[in-house]
Amino acid sequence: MAARYPVITRIAGLFGRDCGKACPPTGFDRRHSTRIGPCISRKGLHSGFTGVMIESPRNREPRPTLQCAAAVGRIQARFMRIDGCFRTDQTGNGLHMSQHAIEDLVEDSIRLVDACALPKADKQAWVHGLLRVQALYDTSLTWFRMDEILIGLDVLSRTAAPPETEAVDGWQTGEDETGYLRVDENGAFVYRLLDETSPVPLPGVFVETMQLAFDNKAFPLVHDWYGLLVNGWWDGTLDTSLGFPDGFESLVADANMKRARSLADRTARRVDPDPDRDEDLTVPDLQEALSLAADPEQEACLRYLLSPGSSAATLRRDFAMAMARKARGNDFIIDRLEQAFSRLGWTRVPDTDTDRWLWILDVDGHRRFAHFQLHPELKLLMCELGIEHALMLRWQQRTASTEFHNVHFYRIGTVFLPEELGQGKRIHAFGGWKFDIAGSERTLEATLKQIESAIPMMVQAYFDFIDDTFQERYFRTTPDQLLSVLLDGEIIPEDVLFDSPQAVLLAFAMHARDRGNLTLADDCVRKLEKRMQDRPRKSAYDIQYVEPFVRRWQSGDRNAPMPPVLHAKLALHLQRLA
Repeated sequence: MAARYPVITRIAGLFGRDCGKACPPTGFDRRHSTRIGPCISRKGLHSGFTGVMIESPRNREPRPTLQCAAAVGRIQARFMRIDGCFRTDQTGNGLHMSQHAIEDLVEDSIRLVDACALPKADKQAWVHGLLRVQALYDTSLTWFRMDEILIGLDVLSRTAAPPETEAVDGWQTGEDETGYLRVDENGAFVYRLLDETSPVPLPGVFVETMQLAFDNKAFPLVHDWYGLLVNGWWDGTLDTSLGFPDGFESLVADANMKRARSLADRTARRVDPDPDRDEDLTVPDLQEALSLAADPEQEACLRYLLSPGSSAATLRRDFAMAMARKARGNDFIIDRLEQAFSRLGWTRVPDTDTDRWLWILDVDGHRRFAHFQLHPELKLLMCELGIEHALMLRWQQRTASTEFHNVHFYRIGTVFLPEELGQGKRIHAFGGWKFDIAGSERTLEATLKQIESAIPMMVQAYFDFIDDTFQERYFRTTPDQLLSVLLDGEIIPEDVLFDSPQAVLLAFAMHARDRGNLTLADDCVRKLEKRMQDRPRKSAYDIQYVEPFVRRWQSGDRNAPMPPVLHAKLALHLQRLA
């Protein structure tokens, strides 16, 4: 199941807010050839890659910390870049960051289980469950902190290594890759984790461990397990595939969550605040957590988990009221925007997402897009304008689509408003408009009235800019000059248009081919191939699009269709499909 937080890395400038921790700077980071935060150009915020992404412990997607509302991921992780759709560190390697606090929590809990008065079989199943929890996270091998306990409970086996075995600590290779060889003063031994006979469901592991800690007055341990439970549920680590509930009603009805919540409430006053407690184990602050909630249901879930003294009935009532406010706000948005765009001849594209609206207009073979998205957690209504250009549609040998990730160029719409409107008090720091769905009807109406009046100016200015910029003279520069600005420039001008080196090289290859300059076209394709080969691992974009294109081109088929234009929207789309 996907993580429960909004993918707000799409919004330029998110990392520029001061949260008291080491947030990345705003602007472009030349070392990583990607945009991080707002680029202040002549026209204001640039809306290209917001490329600081934080790797989750399970190596799957950006992960937010509920302790820091200004961050979308672990603050202490290193910057990464998007090159294609594969996130790497500066050296091109995947990131590794062991979560030692979780290792310590599991070790302390195993010792507590071992000391309790339960049959051996029950202890064995419980300890296996604790190790399964640990395995969900980026943790090291910890058997040897408590190997005698694990062996005594028949969780771990130890056998003498064959005489011919090389006496070097490490996992065994060949047919047996489950054994770990360890050499000490007593000789060389192979350790293996034994199979579980009666696996305990993970929700039960959490709540029973909390209960055991509570009964033994180990109150910090209760707090830490609840912190891990809340954070893991929120970031999607503890999902329905592991037996955890999803959604407000299932959360409230879940017996294990009720018990965990009750234990957390009874423990809260017995645990002193610890500023040094690891963020994985810290029960999040309610207000900071609510600032990351994307919709009323997420907010209701967080209130249930983080204010355990509140009754379920009260939370249900508040949830129903919040949903009604949201529906009212969405109705306001749709009515006002539809009026503005219908007057201009645009057509709305139906979408199942209640917080996202898309309009299109065909002009001279181009398809224009106006994409609005509500981000309740940021109190932001974002507008992005994009285009599928007729020339590039011809190069791609396809017709226009209704998917915003297929656009060739896009930018934040408010950047193209006159200065008195584009920098007004209703403009959000990340671009778009300030929009609090829980605000008064009068305030919402005033904001939407301003948006309605701004739409014609914004649309005219942006598409005039595209028409003026993407002409024959655009290709009078060289691809190397554009790549230098794109990859090394401190500030990237708006008229660069493309957001990725791949897009620049592909566009110049197509244009040169049309003009009969096959030398330049072939050179662009070679550089495209070299970029792909220089990466230690191919991205989804490389595999799906670049490789087949290069193969066809180099086999002599220079009429191969141009791949999709790589930018943040397409990268996120491919990420979701992975």
